[in-house]
Amino acid sequence: MPRKPRIHFPGAIYHVITRGNNQDHIFARKKDKLYYLEKLKEYRHKFNFHLLIYAIMDNHAHLVIQVASVPLSKIMHHLQQAYAIYYNREYNQSGHVFENRYKAYICEQDRYLLALLRYIHLNPVTAKMTRDVEYPWSSHGYYTGKKKDGLVNTELIYSIIHQRKNLNPAEDYLRFMEQTTEDLPGPRLQKNQFNAVPMEDDIVQLIDNIATSYGINREQLFSKSRAPAPAAARKELILALHHKYHWSNKEIATLIKVSKAYISKLITS
Repeated sequence: MPRKPRIHFPGAIYHVITRGNNQDHIFARKKDKLYYLEKLKEYRHKFNFHLLIYAIMDNHAHLVIQVASVPLSKIMHHLQQAYAIYYNREYNQSGHVFENRYKAYICEQDRYLLALLRYIHLNPVTAKMTRDVEYPWSSHGYYTGKKKDGLVNTELIYSIIHQRKNLNPAEDYLRFMEQTTEDLPGPRLQKNQFNAVPMEDDIVQLIDNIATSYGINREQLFSKSRAPAPAAARKELILALHHKYHWSNKEIATLIKVSKAYISKLITS
C-alpha cells in the first residue's frame, strides 16, 4: 500500500521523530551530534525553515520544524540522506542508518507546542542521560539565552509564554519549565486521563486521530458513554492497540478503564 503524502502548507509546524535503525546509537559520539546540527543549520538556510525545538539523543532525535514553501518531506530527505552518507563513511558501514520513515505530527495548538517544549527538553533527563535540563544537545540553551548562533528561532514560543512585563523571555521560559502540565495555557486535559500508562508519541497521535475521525474529543473517547460514536471509537482504539501495537489486555484495560475480561471478549468476538 502506498504511503500517504505528508500534509503541507506554509507555516505548518511539525514534531519530527527520527530513530536509528534497530534502535542503533547513531548519534552516540559528540562528533555525530555536531555533524547532524551542522546539516540542520545548512538546510535551515537552504530551505528557509525555522527550527523551534530539538533534542539529539544517542539513538533518536526530536525536531520541531516550522516550514515555509519547501515541504517537510524534502527537508528531511536531504537531512537524513546527508547524515546517512556521513555515518556509513565514518563507521565503514552500509545499508539503512535510520529506522523506516521518520514520524511527523502536525502541531496545531499552542498548548501542544508548549507540552512538546517541556517534553523534548526533559527527554534527556527522563532517559537518565543528564541530571538536569542543561543538556548540551538540545535547544534549551537557546531559550535561556546561553546559545546565540541563530540555529533556533525562539520568537514564536517566547510570544506564547512571555506574559510578565517585569521578566525577560528567558526568565519566563525557566518559570514555565518549573510549572506542571496543569498550568499550561489553553483547555486542560482530564487529570490522569491516561491512568499512568506509558504513552509513546504514536499512541497519543492514534488516540487523537480516532477521536477526530468520530467527531468526539478525548474525554468522550475515555468516558463510559454507550452512544454510537464513543463506543465505536473505543472499539477501534482497543483493536488497534492489540493488533498493531501488541499491547496486552491488562495495558489496554488500564488505559480504557475497563476490565480485562471486556477487552478479551471484544478482541475475540
